Amino acid sequence: MHRDALPALLSIRRVPRLEMPMPLFLRLILAVQFLLGALPAFAQDAYPSRTVQVVVPYPAGGTVDPLVRIICDRLSRNLGQSFVVLNQPGAGGNTGTASVVRGAHDGYTLVASAAAIAINATYYRNLPFNVETDLVPLALIARFPMMFVAQPSLSVNSVSELVARAKQKPGDIAYGTTGNGVLDHLIAEKFKAMTGTDMLRVPHNGVAATFTGLMRGDINFFVVGSSAAQPFVEAKTVKPLAVTSATRSPQFPDVPTMEEQGFENFQMYGWAMLFAPTGTPQPIVEKLHDEIATTLTDPALRKLLADQGAESPALSLAQLRDYVHNEIELYGAIVRAGDIKAD
Repeated sequence: MHRDALPALLSIRRVPRLEMPMPLFLRLILAVQFLLGALPAFAQDAYPSRTVQVVVPYPAGGTVDPLVRIICDRLSRNLGQSFVVLNQPGAGGNTGTASVVRGAHDGYTLVASAAAIAINATYYRNLPFNVETDLVPLALIARFPMMFVAQPSLSVNSVSELVARAKQKPGDIAYGTTGNGVLDHLIAEKFKAMTGTDMLRVPHNGVAATFTGLMRGDINFFVVGSSAAQPFVEAKTVKPLAVTSATRSPQFPDVPTMEEQGFENFQMYGWAMLFAPTGTPQPIVEKLHDEIATTLTDPALRKLLADQGAESPALSLAQLRDYVHNEIELYGAIVRAGDIKAD
């Protein structure tokens, strides 16, 4: 080619490429993909659209069961769908909890647990789930102090006097527990370790049996939830020595705290908490957390809980995770120090 022709060729303008319209079928495919991607968000906005099952992994009528039923009733009314309680006891609460962890993570199956779940994390060596990684805490429904109660005939009027009596006669003081590896058992173990006392443990099968043993004289004292102790304290069939809360209980304004009697860092509570399995969509987690938090501000409900000696601290989702972690650490240390093992 002659070099003089090169500029002419370079000066030729490119022909603009025609933009072809997107084929109709392609537009339909993209539209369907958009709708499918949006469906989960629509479902979460409409949550709940059907019945929500709340597993209580303990027998009906225990401490957690009635509290959860109250919350479920309020949620059913406020959200327009039924929140139904299913009691699924077994293995200290592990059976029902494991079933929720294994189930669908869609917000339609939740689990309510007591402080036992924090104890079980260490007490059971082969737990079929990890409390902190397999569950998301939604709300602390209620927490209540535990109480040291003694035989009225026992010649002590405070925990300090109880310790002095135990040290005076090692092995002479007997205390009851409502089972093995339960909350009152671990509180008593911490008490023994803190005071360096030698006392005899007598395990029973449940709260009622332990009260019977106390009034019959089989044991000298035990630790029990303040609400369970109330009728016995009022009837003067047991003697209250101390509560384990940070401040005195409104139920028992004359009963001092453990810390008032010189036992520092002895704040230990029974509690009821609602969990969702990890993987539950975050918008549903947040909706449940916010709805329960609003429900717990109702004056009538707060009075109902207060009459039972319970309170409902307002905790964020992050604070709830920290609360559970700290409880696991607290009871794990007691289990390890006492070499307490599941039967």
